[in-house]
Amino acid sequence: MDIGGLGEFSLIASIRRRMEGKYPPEVALGIGDDCAVLQPQAGMEWVITTDTQVEDVHFRREWLTPYQIGWRAMAVNLSDIAAMGAQPFGALAALALPAAIEAAFFDQLLDGLCDLGLRHQCPLVGGNLARDPAHLSLTLTVLGHVPRSHSVRRGGARAGDDIWVSGQLGGSAAGLRTFLQTIPLADPVCTALRRRYTQPQPRVREAIFLRASGCLTSMIDLSDGLAGDLGHLCEESGVGAQIVAAALPLQAGVREVSAVLGEDPLELALRGGEDFELCCTARPGTLGSLLDGFRAQFGIDLTRIGSMTSERSLQLVHADGSQALLSPQAFDHFHG
Repeated sequence: MDIGGLGEFSLIASIRRRMEGKYPPEVALGIGDDCAVLQPQAGMEWVITTDTQVEDVHFRREWLTPYQIGWRAMAVNLSDIAAMGAQPFGALAALALPAAIEAAFFDQLLDGLCDLGLRHQCPLVGGNLARDPAHLSLTLTVLGHVPRSHSVRRGGARAGDDIWVSGQLGGSAAGLRTFLQTIPLADPVCTALRRRYTQPQPRVREAIFLRASGCLTSMIDLSDGLAGDLGHLCEESGVGAQIVAAALPLQAGVREVSAVLGEDPLELALRGGEDFELCCTARPGTLGSLLDGFRAQFGIDLTRIGSMTSERSLQLVHADGSQALLSPQAFDHFHG
């Protein structure tokens, strides 16, 4: 049966059943009334973000399972919450779906959305369902909390700060390219790259760990590529940055994909986007003692890739010491 046969209110009831008993203390009333009722905790500030995933713009149904579509929509919002060093606690989901979508498709989409949300203590507290004649789109609004005056923002970096990134870069862009054309890759490598695109991992716990260390001066998540997102951070902080090319932690398979396509593998890290790793800054030498603990707890590395400068430009330093000026241009939905 398709969702048109089930009807809007039956679908809402099924979502409500999924969330029973799963609300954190901040949610006094969840799905079921005209509004959710939220109650602030003492000593906390709230952070709020929203993002839309549109079929044939952000994803294609022939590439992603319904589960992955739901997962991805939640992940991109949780990554913004992580960028502030905050803990998510609730999400609103506005879904526009063709009426001909099968009920099983809808259930699997909700599985992906809710599984990732609940993994990070972020249940659905409300939202909306609407019919779109042709395309699927998912708009999520996610709420988080952070101790008062402790959110990590883009505007705190200073000249001389170290620049760090979590995990590995370029994997999502390389994975996307394997969908766009046939690239001969060993199956485990291809699967890992595609998974970075289809089921990104928001670094919520990692960000809270780093924020709690008290070492950070700024942070942003890498949704638009390192060059673009670090450019945003530089602009808000009023400083520049130097990135060491050899220090960039490229994911396994990125170089192989780039070689087949005749691309520079660094470009996939710098401009590919959607890695959803963290890029943060800290005063020199302050994060070094945390690296082993970070790796042991989260299973990924934290890598120093450069430093902030007083000159307001973005520079890439090559192995021979030469420097290239990087454009901080990021993906723009309305500008090509």
